[in-house]
Amino acid sequence: MSSKKQNLLWINLGTNATDAINFYADTRLKGVQTGWVNYARRFTGVQLGLVNFAETAEAGLQVGIVNVMRKNRWFGEFPDAVAPGMVLVNWRF
Repeated sequence: MSSKKQNLLWINLGTNATDAINFYADTRLKGVQTGWVNYARRFTGVQLGLVNFAETAEAGLQVGIVNVMRKNRWFGEFPDAVAPGMVLVNWRF
């Protein structure tokens, strides 16, 4: 495995148990990520799932029961960004 970081343009539809947990730690995800649990270190796009987590998000929307974007501050940039953790929906634009 190369140590070079990759950029991914990806649409991932987690339709069965093996695809339900999506984990992108060393790459930048651009696109749509769906599943029960979604994780992306660098994220731009849409995450749809029960639990969505993004370390950093340049621009993105999360829809699920638990949504975390660590880069966000608590309503400090509202309406462009909501909060580090929200129920149902969270975003950063």
